[in-house]
Amino acid sequence: MRAAQDFVRHKINVSLFCSQFLEDRDIVPDDFLSTPDLERSILDVSDINGSKRLPLLKDILDRLYGGSDAEYLVYTNVDIALMPHFYLCVAGFIMQGYDAFTITKRVIRGLFKSCEEIPLMYAELGERHGGFDCFVFHRDLYPQLKIDGLCIGALGVGVGLLINLIGCANKFNIFRKEHLTFHIGDAGSWKKAVADNPYNQYNLDNAMAIAQELMHKIPDRARKRRIEDFLKLLAKWRVHQGDW
Repeated sequence: MRAAQDFVRHKINVSLFCSQFLEDRDIVPDDFLSTPDLERSILDVSDINGSKRLPLLKDILDRLYGGSDAEYLVYTNVDIALMPHFYLCVAGFIMQGYDAFTITKRVIRGLFKSCEEIPLMYAELGERHGGFDCFVFHRDLYPQLKIDGLCIGALGVGVGLLINLIGCANKFNIFRKEHLTFHIGDAGSWKKAVADNPYNQYNLDNAMAIAQELMHKIPDRARKRRIEDFLKLLAKWRVHQGDW
């Protein structure tokens, strides 16, 4: 992220923000802007019997929205890396009239272990992945998003945010083929059986509820059909009982 920011330093104004629990402040990089500490987790808003203090997506994005006056906001999973030209292409998509979009990552080999190898990571074309983990949207859309209950680190959070943007954006797109973000390796730990993971169950239930609510409120038939497709995907994940 720092390399991508530096690449456009004299062309585009990019600020990097971080949200964190109090106990994580010592690992926040100096050149990231720390937002107010997170004060709650999924354990505070659910009856999940677990030990993972997974943050709530809304708490993270609230801090980004409140801490920045940027016209466009970017949210990526923490394990998503950016190509140097990422922000130039984001600006290009915005110039084309998109007020919200998601960018599909590519997966490179899992053999890289250090920051010194980043140029070699850039050189890997990798393979396209189907997940949703990088979102760009106009700040005016944020108050319209219905993301209460979704937590990061569990299945369904990306689709939950995606269907919100489909519902409220004037011009939305999923950029699937562009080489702009990448992930190191594909261990597939997220594929763990839903029935064995209460965090996945909780997130999928919330994402499905959001999709169903939007289906009833959106008059546009094309958007309804698109959200319905993702609702079916969530339902498929929800009933799956074995390792994938």
